[in-house]
Amino acid sequence: MKALETDPYGLLLHSLGSERERGSGEWEANSDNVYAFDAECVEGDDTYQKAFTRLSVLSNGSFSEITGSVDRKKGRASVSFSFNGRRYDWELEYDHDWFDIRSMDRVNELLRRSGSAKLFHASSSGQEVVIVFADPKTVERLNGLVAVPFLPEIF
Repeated sequence: MKALETDPYGLLLHSLGSERERGSGEWEANSDNVYAFDAECVEGDDTYQKAFTRLSVLSNGSFSEITGSVDRKKGRASVSFSFNGRRYDWELEYDHDWFDIRSMDRVNELLRRSGSAKLFHASSSGQEVVIVFADPKTVERLNGLVAVPFLPEIF
């Protein structure tokens, strides 16, 4: 209850960005405008594919042909995607079940170079991460409402 009293908008954004289980046992996003996840989330081979697919939804389809892999035995993770007509194949930092959050910084660099007015901004007070795709003015307004600010450089 304390989070509701101290950071109601942060809690709302976290809830909207989370997923809910449908009756079929599949998980579905609550919103196409915010993405919330636990950074200690690398559980399956498709973790990065799912994450980058959510980023694509947030950015209105900026990324396509998304694939990803995690090889626990070799200690490797990667993601591949197309952006602005070009294919990217990235090796990611592998840290067991921790998501390579710096991959978001790399994505923002691509967006900057493309001239995008919007970037991914993250709010994180530890393990939980909430991401929005927004322009600076929107982020400024959001930061006036939440306890933990949204920043374009995640770590």
